[in-house]
This record gives sequence, structure tokens and C-alpha cells, in this order.
Amino acid sequence: MRKIVLLLIAMLPACFATMAATAPKDSTQKKESLLNSRSYVNFVFRDYSGNTANPVDPGVEVFFQLYYKLKMSSSIDLEPGVGFYINGASTNNNYKFSMPQVENISGSGFAQIGFRIPITLNYYPLQTSRFKLGIMTGPSFDYGALGTRYVHGTLDGESVSINSSIYNDTYGYRRFNLNWDGGLSLDFRNGNIIRILGSYGLTNATSLPNTSYHEYRVGISWEY
Repeated sequence: MRKIVLLLIAMLPACFATMAATAPKDSTQKKESLLNSRSYVNFVFRDYSGNTANPVDPGVEVFFQLYYKLKMSSSIDLEPGVGFYINGASTNNNYKFSMPQVENISGSGFAQIGFRIPITLNYYPLQTSRFKLGIMTGPSFDYGALGTRYVHGTLDGESVSINSSIYNDTYGYRRFNLNWDGGLSLDFRNGNIIRILGSYGLTNATSLPNTSYHEYRVGISWEY
């Protein structure tokens, strides 16, 4: 999967340039033929099972995306995109089991920054003169660039703060992950677009033995 994601990242700039150069010149299609951008606010849920108790509470993510709307027919288009995400969450009492060097934990958390490549297929079964209603589906590939778990507390009466990467043998997080997205879009003819998107974690995001970890997202986006 790592080679596939890196290849997609390398190919996307060339694909965008080619699409922009060959975009239809008809002004009525211009809105859907150029590069566009959108941002999502996502709620992130992490599901652990196995020998490891879930140490991370549900969190919030912001995802900024650049995409190209490739029109395939009057009711179908394809959106290859690339963007980056930032997410964070607090960690619960299960975190104490993995941080024995800290007593009386006063706060702990989890943060990630990474890149995402969604490839979305849109189908519009309902179209009117004012809007069109769409159904979305497709894969999204994630690469975690930075990931940190931190904890604040005391040890022998002294204040202690510990930061550690999640991409190591201790925590076992994988940088490359695959999700499947699905949702609904409401595209207004004046250019406003509202999207509700869910994402299901297909791959096991941890390398720890006898443990599985999957990430799920539910988010909303508004373009104008």
C-alpha cells in the first residue's frame, strides 16, 4: 500500500495539470471543469479490539482538499483529490496503563497531521434548475506524517510532560491506511455545495499483535 500511495501522490500534480489544460472551454461547464477546493470538519471515532483497551476518545479533524471535477456524463463525475488533515483527541484512563512513568495524570491527548488522497465518484439521480442531489462513494488513502501522544502529570511530586511518537513499536500505529467513503451532496446552481460524508476504516491501522484498530469518520463540508 505504501508504494501505491506514494505513486498516487507523485502522479496527481501531472493529472491536475493535464485536466486543466484539456478542460472544456464552454462557459456553462467552467464551474465543474476547473480545480476546486473544499474543507471538511470531521468527527473521528477509533475502534480498538484485542488485548489493548481503547485509549483514545472520539476526536475532531479538519481536512483541506484540492480536487478536480472530471465530468463523465450529465449525471456522473469523478473527483480525484489531494489534501492534508489535522486531528486531535483526548485520551482516557486506559492511557495510564501505557504510561507507568507518570502519576496523577492531569491531561493527555493525541494529535495527527497527514496527507489524504480521496478518489470520489459522484452520481446525481435528481437534478433541477436550482440544485442537484448527489450520491458519493470511493476510496481514500491516508499517510500519517506526524503523530504524537502526550501526557501531563506528576512523578514523585514533580510535574512531568511526556511526548512520544505513535509510529513506533510501542504504540504500533501504521502510517498508511485505507478507508472507504460514502455520503450525500447537495449542489446548488449558484455554486454552493453541502456535503455529508462518512468514512469506514478498511485496514488494520496498528501493527501490535492480537490487536485491531480501525478509524471511522463522519463529516460535513460547505463550498461556496
